[in-house]
Order: sequence, then structure tokens, then C-alpha cells
Amino acid sequence: MSRAVARPKPAAAPKGGLRAQPAKPARPRRSREREVSERDRNDRMFVNALARGLEILRVFNPSDGALGNQEIARRTGIPKPTVSRLAYTLTKLGYLIYFPDTRRYQLGPAGLSLGYAIVNRLRIRQVARPLMQQLSDEVGASVAIGMRDRLEMLYIAYTHSTPR
Repeated sequence: MSRAVARPKPAAAPKGGLRAQPAKPARPRRSREREVSERDRNDRMFVNALARGLEILRVFNPSDGALGNQEIARRTGIPKPTVSRLAYTLTKLGYLIYFPDTRRYQLGPAGLSLGYAIVNRLRIRQVARPLMQQLSDEVGASVAIGMRDRLEMLYIAYTHSTPR
């Protein structure tokens, strides 16, 4: 007894004898530049889930409002279901704030406490501040000190000239 198998019919060529071009393969998701090397990913001590959670926190920019799961997934390259679970956990820990009416997240106060702990321990701020203020007063302009964070700069100290 033979079974008939339904096979799709080949698409007819459009008029004029031109064949339709095959669909281009989907482009991979563009993610923020990650500095995690292949060697790190294969390191037994490296916790990939923690790295992904921290990568979610890194996608928030000062100019952003709240971000939804889809935007976070697009920016990180992390699958949306994974973003949902990690964002839920980060919300429970206070690193993100969730707005149920818009289904979006923004950075929470727990991250701010980490930032303050780092900035307050940077000795260069105390050493440089009087020199920065002197330069600022002499040239009548603002002076800032920054430190590199991957491909970005973070301002860690800022002075402006005092009125004369």
C-alpha cells in the first residue's frame, strides 16, 4: 500500500520570464559590542547568565526613557524570552523598575548604589578637584574628568568657573 505525500508545487515564474529572487537570509541581530571573548565563554568560572543580566543593565542610556523587552533584546542580541526572565529577576533585586501600564523597564536604585560606591573610592577625584577648579577659573570654562568604559567615557568629576 503506497501513501501519497503532498509536495508543494513550484512557484510559477512571473510574466516576462523573470524568476523571483530567493529571499535574503535574515541578518543576525545587531548587539552592543560585547567584550566577552570566546575564551571567557568557555571558562568554567565564567557565569554566562550573570554576564547576560549585566549586559541588560548596560543597554540603558541616559537619553533613553524606559525600554521594553523587545528593545532590550534588539540592543543586546539576547533572545526575548531570556530578556523577560532576566529583567524580572533584576526587577526583584531592585536593579530595574517595571512599569506595568507600558510594560517597560528603567534602571532602579540598586544600580545607583553600586555607582556611588565606585565613584566615592576614586582618589583621583579628590586629588584633581582643586587643580580642575583652578584651571576652570583661569580659562572661564567648565572642566571635567572622565574614565573609559569600553567604548564610552563616564564623567567622574566636573567643575565650572566661579563668577568674579
